[in-house]
Amino acid sequence: MKNSKRILASLIIAGLCACGKPDAASTPSGTAVTASGSTQPISHAQPAVSRAEPLNAAPLGVEVGYANLEGVKAKFSGVTKLENDGINKYSGGPMLSSNGDGVGLDGLSNLTFIFDKDNVLAAVLMTLPKNPTDVFAKLSGKYQVVDNKIDKFMNYGNAKLEKGETVVVIEALHLSFDMSVRYLTKQLSAEFMRQSESDEKQKRQDQTNKL
Repeated sequence: MKNSKRILASLIIAGLCACGKPDAASTPSGTAVTASGSTQPISHAQPAVSRAEPLNAAPLGVEVGYANLEGVKAKFSGVTKLENDGINKYSGGPMLSSNGDGVGLDGLSNLTFIFDKDNVLAAVLMTLPKNPTDVFAKLSGKYQVVDNKIDKFMNYGNAKLEKGETVVVIEALHLSFDMSVRYLTKQLSAEFMRQSESDEKQKRQDQTNKL
């Protein structure tokens, strides 16, 4: 059971970055998710990066659930090389990726921005050197702790935090040298889990049918 959970955890980043056609509704066009779960209009004609006082998690200064594609491109243009990474299977929107060079976050080796079909930022995925204890200490001062299963002595494990309509997940596997930090809208997080469970159920059924 423990091994299967570790394998599943190691596939989460790859899963979230999967390309494909979505089958779920997303936030209405031209709107952003607020802390109350409602939506508010934002103009996609102008770059949006973050509110003066972010209601959601805002890694690297971009507010998840509020920033848009134009805003992220404008903020990081000339800072790091962003590459188009296709359409995300779960959000239905475009993805941008970078190796993290120039961003200014020590040890960042992979950075992915996931947008919904209306180009609102739905997730930021980071790969960092493994040090969940230190990262949790920093993030717990900014966000509300939901769950903490990080082993301080062995320095591995996972934790979940939240702010507004976003969740922050720290994931450090026991035998890995890297760790992931994921900032997602609650909507995308729920859709990812729903589709993952559906895919796994279908896979088990296919295996049964072949017996």
